[in-house]
Amino acid sequence: MNDNRIPFKKFHLRNERLRGQYDEAYYSKQHAKGKLTARERIDFLMDEAVFEK
Repeated sequence: MNDNRIPFKKFHLRNERLRGQYDEAYYSKQHAKGKLTARERIDFLMDEAVFEK
């Protein structure tokens, strides 16, 4: 495994743990406003298909 990918793997593991702290009402409220949650925006930015160094 490439050493540069290890921090991303740790980030994604931590992100999954933190994702469970919010309930569905929080997500529904943000989506009703036409917004993504902060975590969803981070996921979008860190998407390997989109992200370039």
